[in-house]
Amino acid sequence: MQPSSLLLQGFLLFCKLLHSIEQTGNYLYNHSDVIRYLTNYICYVSNYTYCTAMSQRIEPFGNEWSTKCWLTVDNGSLTQSHKYNEVYNKDICLINWIFNIVDHFMTILYAQHEVVVLSAPTKNDEFFMECITMIQPIFIQKTQSPFDENDSCYIVRFTPLQTDASTDADADAELKKSKASFLIIEYIHPEMDKPIDFTLSKQWLISGNVLFTPSFVLRMLEYQSSMYYYDDRYIIRIIDKDINIYDFGMDRYIELTETGYVLQGLELEQYNKCISKDDTANDGDIDTSNEDSDNFFDEKSPEYVCIDGTLIE
Repeated sequence: MQPSSLLLQGFLLFCKLLHSIEQTGNYLYNHSDVIRYLTNYICYVSNYTYCTAMSQRIEPFGNEWSTKCWLTVDNGSLTQSHKYNEVYNKDICLINWIFNIVDHFMTILYAQHEVVVLSAPTKNDEFFMECITMIQPIFIQKTQSPFDENDSCYIVRFTPLQTDASTDADADAELKKSKASFLIIEYIHPEMDKPIDFTLSKQWLISGNVLFTPSFVLRMLEYQSSMYYYDDRYIIRIIDKDINIYDFGMDRYIELTETGYVLQGLELEQYNKCISKDDTANDGDIDTSNEDSDNFFDEKSPEYVCIDGTLIE
């Protein structure tokens, strides 16, 4: 037998072996909860290590958790006017406990932003939260998707989410998909040479979700690895499935509906109250006396509705 034939047969045998291994792995992953859990856990450890090295945030392991996100004024940073804060509330198990220790150690070692993981709020935690001036807080819950048993979905609201297990079935029954679709989402800032591309998976496309509020935008920046500037000069540029292009800043956000999305407005009063409470109005960097400034919200922002690709005021 010629050497070329041996090489060809060896190559074909190697391909068959790889195919068999792939099929066996897929079967075990789809039919064994233990194998699926261990595989997802190993992938999470890999991603966690990468994100830690890149000073990038990463969500908790698992598909059942909730978090509260808000902004506070940050006068000590040269690249952003606000600091991102986040508190996770989730059940603590052994694996989560190990990750909490590792995360605490890495926070001290690399001086990362704080991510607090709590099993339940204590009296001290509640007092701490009341003493902080929270700007544009949002509540995010990741839960089992009612549309696909093998997938999860995100619920984003301005008000606290229901976490009582007895009401989960009722809450899931009310969730509805949104037909909104975005081809391109870009974060643009005058101090940055290139925009940052945001990826919004179908898990976020739930009717009623409030997206691209100031807190949501900074959250997306914190969960990616590119360097960024963040203040009231940023612009979010979206291109939807109908090739409509919309630019908006800190004074707007998107609310998803069953048929599409609505571009809503935020009030100037909400933002100015938070600034005055943090005693930053006298720093000279922020001037709240001029309500006509483009850097601040209109007191009565108009609402826009996108219906069949048409933006209606």
